[in-house]
Amino acid sequence: MRSIAPKDAASSKRYIVSLKVTIAGVAQFTEFALTDRSSSSYPVLIGRNFLRDQAVVDVGRRFTRPE
Repeated sequence: MRSIAPKDAASSKRYIVSLKVTIAGVAQFTEFALTDRSSSSYPVLIGRNFLRDQAVVDVGRRFTRPE
């Protein structure tokens, strides 16, 4: 576990953990910031490092995956 400084001065430092995640059969370790997202529309954010060389993102579609 490591921590990062906030981008804005209003929030406290965030802790970063590495977790193994499986999405659509692709499993790999990626980093997550431990922060309260209970009031957010999305409970988890998947970053570009996880998606790199694994997926193509079509911003015109939602909640899809190849069959």
